Amino acid sequence: MHGIRAQRGQTSAEYLGVVVVVAALIAGLTATGFPARVATSLTGAVCRIVSLGGCGPPEAAAETSDPTSSAAPTFGTSGQDWDTDSSNGIDLPPTNSTPEEVRAFFEALDPDAQTALVVKYPDIIGNLDGAPPEARYAANRINIMREVERLERDGGSAERIAQLREMASEHRQIILFDPSGDGRAAEVFGDLDAAEHIAVLVPGATNTLDTFDGFNDSAELLQNTMSELWPDRPTATIAWLGYDTPDSLPFGIPFPGPEAIFDESAEEAAATLPPFLGGINDGSRHVTVIGHSYGSVALGLAAREGLAADDIVFLGSPGVRARNAGELGEYNVWAGLNPKDPIRFVDTISVFGLGHGPQPAHAEFGARRFRTDGAVGHAYYIRDSEAVYNLARIIAGAYDEASLCSGGGDACD
Repeated sequence: MHGIRAQRGQTSAEYLGVVVVVAALIAGLTATGFPARVATSLTGAVCRIVSLGGCGPPEAAAETSDPTSSAAPTFGTSGQDWDTDSSNGIDLPPTNSTPEEVRAFFEALDPDAQTALVVKYPDIIGNLDGAPPEARYAANRINIMREVERLERDGGSAERIAQLREMASEHRQIILFDPSGDGRAAEVFGDLDAAEHIAVLVPGATNTLDTFDGFNDSAELLQNTMSELWPDRPTATIAWLGYDTPDSLPFGIPFPGPEAIFDESAEEAAATLPPFLGGINDGSRHVTVIGHSYGSVALGLAAREGLAADDIVFLGSPGVRARNAGELGEYNVWAGLNPKDPIRFVDTISVFGLGHGPQPAHAEFGARRFRTDGAVGHAYYIRDSEAVYNLARIIAGAYDEASLCSGGGDACD
């Protein structure tokens, strides 16, 4: 079925299983070189839970780098003169400019000047929030092909090279690309410039650049569904892998690792998602952000920072680091939870930084709860399902057509 293969993210095994066995795993994880900050945090948490002496502060071995920097990611050298250059006598905006400042700069340029900047500084413009979408697409085609050339020169993976070549094709609209580490990318489906209703999908754990062409299936499905239901309504959908999601367990074990019960990855998203949304929404569009699984944790933290969005949707959420919808800000808050999703059994886990608090699908959380009929376990992006239809209705602003839950509990039974 469409969507099941594409939906990578945590289930209850991440939380229940990891919390139960975490003490036994710490030594093994440390020995295999698992990130020191995670092993140290786990050690401190377990130490406190079982009341052992000699508990040091969990942050003692934390990395000194700041993973939440909101500056536009760059990975090449063509942007090295950007801060001292100009176009048509206008100084280029610093790379730490707000999306509004970047938008104003590009609006003052004619098309030829914009094209010249794309050719000269693709590394910067490809990920520059506030730059025109078409400029970012063109810049990232250059960036992707540069990465292909590097991989071919260095003997890189043939599978990765083939994936990137396809990503660089003219029909793909890549609005974010960074191959460093596990990689980051975002792809647009639909006409973003013309769209009045925009959806941004935030994925859960274990998503990487290698799996991006599975995750983006979900965005394409939603876009196609909206086009079928409202062919005259301008919409666009974005698959946004703009943060380093929690990794899998070592030794090839196909479950997210201990990082998924902390919010460090989510904190990166809380820094990078707001400027991304500010770059695509000048305040005149209706924007919906959907966080699935661990992606809902990321969305919950980002919402508190202030998002250029009207609706936030939590799908199969383990918790969003908030006690109720009111703590998130002035949004329409929605929640969908499949009654057979095992994530429901990790509700309200939040001890010494482990877990993410109460689930938003509880009636008392205060979100608008919608039906998810047709979802399969933890997979919600299933063609012709009520889950997808309700998501499409929310994105398109057809709130009165959404089928809602009634009564208490944590799901529509």
